[in-house]
Amino acid sequence: MTCPDIAKAVQTVAQFSNSGKHHWDAIIHNICYLKTTQNWVLTLGGKSAAVDLVAYCDADHANSPDHSRSISGYAMVLGNGCFSWLSKKQTATALSTGEAEYYAATHAGREVILLRQLLIKISFAPWIATTLHIDNTSNICMIETPDQVTNRTKHINIAYHWIHEEVQKQTITPEYIPSDQNISDIFTKGFHVPCRRELARMIGMGPRADAS
Repeated sequence: MTCPDIAKAVQTVAQFSNSGKHHWDAIIHNICYLKTTQNWVLTLGGKSAAVDLVAYCDADHANSPDHSRSISGYAMVLGNGCFSWLSKKQTATALSTGEAEYYAATHAGREVILLRQLLIKISFAPWIATTLHIDNTSNICMIETPDQVTNRTKHINIAYHWIHEEVQKQTITPEYIPSDQNISDIFTKGFHVPCRRELARMIGMGPRADAS
C-alpha cells in the first residue's frame, strides 16, 4: 500500500495460482528489491506549489506470453506525490496499441471521477478539468473524436465509451506526454535499475531524509 514501485511486479506474480520455480524466483527477486530499498518512503505533497489533481495512464499491449492480454496502469498525483495507482491485467483483449491505451484511459478516468467527488466532499473541489496524460496520440484521437470511436472501434464494449462524454463535459482533459515522462510506465512494464529508480523518484519515492 505504500510501495507503488512494486505494483507491476506484485500484479504479475499474483495472477498465477499454479506457481512454479520461476514464479518463486520472481517473488524472491521482489523481496530482495524491497530489502535494498527498505529506507525508501513515499512522499505525498512535496514542494510543488500545484495542488491540482493530475492523472497519468499507460498500457503495455499484449506483451505477456502467458495470456496476450494488455496491462493497464495509472497514477494519480496531487502535488509531487502519487497517492493512487493501478497495475492490472485488462479483462478484454485489445486488438491494437491504441485500443489497449483506450482501456487504460477508461480505468484512469473512472478513478479521476471518484477522486474529484472525494475532493468535493472534503471542500477541496477542483476548479479546472483534470489533465489525463497519455503517451499515445491514437488513443487521444479516439477519446476526443466521436467519429473515431464510432467508425473504427465499434467492437469496443460501450461501457468503455463513457470517457468521451467526460471529455466533452470538460471533466477530463486528455493531453499528450512523451513516454519517457509518463510516470505510469512503471505500472505496466519492467525496467532496468536506472530507469526504475528514476520513475520511482518521479512518483514521489526515495530514501528518507534521516536514512543513513
